[in-house]
Amino acid sequence: MQGALQEFTRISSVGEDAFFALRRYTHTHMLRARQEKQRHRSPELPLRVGFFLKKNSYFFTDFLPAFLNCPSSKLSAELRTETPLAAADPTVANVTVTRLTLVCNSAPGPITMDLTGDLEALKKQTFVIKEGSEYCAKIHFKVNREIVSGLKYVQHTYRTGVKVDKVTFMVGSYGPRPEEYEFITPLEEAPKGMMARGNYRNKSFFTDDDKHDHLTWEWNLAIKKEWTE
Repeated sequence: MQGALQEFTRISSVGEDAFFALRRYTHTHMLRARQEKQRHRSPELPLRVGFFLKKNSYFFTDFLPAFLNCPSSKLSAELRTETPLAAADPTVANVTVTRLTLVCNSAPGPITMDLTGDLEALKKQTFVIKEGSEYCAKIHFKVNREIVSGLKYVQHTYRTGVKVDKVTFMVGSYGPRPEEYEFITPLEEAPKGMMARGNYRNKSFFTDDDKHDHLTWEWNLAIKKEWTE
C-alpha cells in the first residue's frame, strides 16, 4: 500500500495522467510477478500482490475515485483486471473449473473427467486405479475477470457411506488470463491389499478464502488389483 501511494504521488507530481499511470504501474508489477513465477514453473501470483489488491480495496473505491473524480466501479474494475472491461463477460463465473485428470504413468489410458458437462451423469461413472500405483490429480481452471485469492481444492472420501479421508490442497492466488491454469497435487500411492480394494465415493470442492463455492462435484474411484479387472 505504501509503495503504491508513493508511486501515485510521484506520477501526479510530474503531470502524468494519474489513472492510466497507476494502472500501468499495477499491471507492470503483476506481469513481473507472473514472469518470475513462470520461471519456477508455477503461475501463482505472490500473496503480497493478491493481498494488496484484495484487502486494500478502499484505496480503489474511496481515495482514488474522489481524487480523480471518476466512478469507483469503473476505476476498481479497470485496476483489478488485465484485459479491457469489454472483454470480460459478466455472465461467466469468475472461476471456471474445466476438468480433473488422475495422472498415472502406469495407467493404460488417460483418466480424465470433464467438469463442464453433466455433473449428475459424472456421479454414475467410476474411475479405476490399480492398487499401489503412484498418481496425482491435475486440475484445470480459468480465472476470467478478477484476481482470486486463496484458492483451495478440498476432497472428502467416503466408503460405504462413512467418511474415511479429507484432504485440502492450497492452490493459491491467480489473476485473469485467457489461458487455463493447472494445479497438480503431490504424488501419492493408491492403497493396496484386500481390505483397501473396493469402491470409494469422492466429493470435491473448489473454493477460496472467501468461501465461494466455485464448483462442487462427486465422482467414484475403484481401487482394483489390476487395471482391467
